[in-house]
Amino acid sequence: MDNTQPATSSETLHIGLPAVEIPLPESASDQAEKQTIAAMLYDSLVQLDDCHPKPRLAESWEVHDEGRRWTFRLRENVRFHDGNPCTAEDVVAACERLVNAEGPFEMEGPYVPYFERMEVRAADDARIEFTSGQPMGYLPEILAGVVVGSGPGAESDAIGTGPYRVEDYEPGDSLTLVESTPGTRRFPRVRLRAIEEATERIDRLKAGDVDLVTGLETIEGLEDLPGFTIERTLNTLSVTGFLNGFCHPFSDPRARLGINLAVDIEAIIAEVWNGNAVPATTIVSPNHLGYPSTLAPHPHDPEAARRLLEQVDMPAVLHMRAPHIIPDRSLQVAEMISENLAAIGVRVTVDDQGDRPLYAKEVGAKNIGHLGIFDSSPLSTYRVMWEKISSRARGLWWQGVSDETADVLIDQAGAAYSSRDRKRAYAEALNWLHENPHWLYLYHPVKLWAHDPQIHNIRMDAGGMLRLED
Repeated sequence: MDNTQPATSSETLHIGLPAVEIPLPESASDQAEKQTIAAMLYDSLVQLDDCHPKPRLAESWEVHDEGRRWTFRLRENVRFHDGNPCTAEDVVAACERLVNAEGPFEMEGPYVPYFERMEVRAADDARIEFTSGQPMGYLPEILAGVVVGSGPGAESDAIGTGPYRVEDYEPGDSLTLVESTPGTRRFPRVRLRAIEEATERIDRLKAGDVDLVTGLETIEGLEDLPGFTIERTLNTLSVTGFLNGFCHPFSDPRARLGINLAVDIEAIIAEVWNGNAVPATTIVSPNHLGYPSTLAPHPHDPEAARRLLEQVDMPAVLHMRAPHIIPDRSLQVAEMISENLAAIGVRVTVDDQGDRPLYAKEVGAKNIGHLGIFDSSPLSTYRVMWEKISSRARGLWWQGVSDETADVLIDQAGAAYSSRDRKRAYAEALNWLHENPHWLYLYHPVKLWAHDPQIHNIRMDAGGMLRLED
């Protein structure tokens, strides 16, 4: 392709991704590539647009009984790609599939605990009612996970209500989509290609084989790409050090604050990621709902850290665990953390785990040593608080830190059913968790992607999902 010509001249947009796979609607994957494809094929009941709930398949909702009952109304005349109407019963079926779906690495699906606490029914063809014994202020965020497909089926079926339908699919290689309603999309046809290596994605972009590529942040020193536009998008992912709150030293809040002061996050970002990240300040990113704009990272203060750690029962050696991948470069991050702690007299050993699925299961089983490098990917602020912080919920990723104030604030946030009150309650909880950290707050990556400069109306949202806008 001649890069001086509009990439839309063939009416086909070519995108190079690290992987191409059609997710089943109930897969509940947080992977950006899968979310990008899912959003083209399916509609969710509610959309988290840069972490803020907005109508999608549901055009509106009403709250009753102080947040214990919610009614969602579907948009009119929505049809699946096969022509059948999308009704409230289809949404109920999607909720039921989520309850029975497995999560990543053959673990329990993340939405199971929420739907087990509520009743879901079709009030009529266009309205779905959700009822619980407790207020559900968090419900719109949870319902962003309800992705509606037309019954169970193979991935290649992919019958949704989204703006595109499947024309051709070569699993693991390529996926071709066409607009589901002719004449409605800026890009009538989209071809997604799996290109595993970031350097090869760049080469294919330069050769004109693709118009846009993602996942370039792993390339060292990518500052410029002559003839193309490089975009940088702050991601919601939190790379973090989970702290073992079941035993000393991190059952003590002084040790948790101390390690946050001991580690030089800016140096890690500069040396490991060439500046392509921002320091974390609390359990979620600046893009998340309710994030207080006044938060600043903990300073690197080795002397203050030393004084705090001298007050607690420190073991002779801190045992840290880290995976080889996901989050990327975890071993390099772990080594720099070790050096920072050694500088204040804390000896650290690093256990590297090459089996990433096994490592996730070990983290879920609370086998992280004294601390483990991990990540947090949900776009919902409430999900992060409830699944990873609350000692009342004791969710899959909770690591044993008990904090009564945090529990009260999380419960208040979950009960706040008005948008204004929910944001305020989230902010109060996130402020507390900044001042009283449960984790070692590390950083949020900046995602790099590039495209032909004549490509317009495409953006990457905070979750890393490509959005084709008309």
